[in-house]
Amino acid sequence: MRPDIRIDKDVLQLDLSVLPENLQDFLRRVRNGETIVILESGEPIAEIRPPDSFRKRPFGLCAGEFRVPDDF
Repeated sequence: MRPDIRIDKDVLQLDLSVLPENLQDFLRRVRNGETIVILESGEPIAEIRPPDSFRKRPFGLCAGEFRVPDDF
C-alpha cells in the first residue's frame, strides 16, 4: 500500500493529495459502507461516510435541561 494511504482501526485514511486522482474509487468504497478520513500533513481534516451513518437528533432531546432567556 502507498505511504499516503493507510488503514487504521478499519478506517481508510488518505492524504488530501491522493483524493482528486482516485475520487471515483474512494466514493465507490463509501457507497459500499466504508468510512474514509482525509489527512493533511498527517492530521485528520475531514471524514467521508455513507449518509445512512448520520443519525438525526430527535426533536426535544434536551427539553427541560436549559432555559432560553426571554431577551434571546
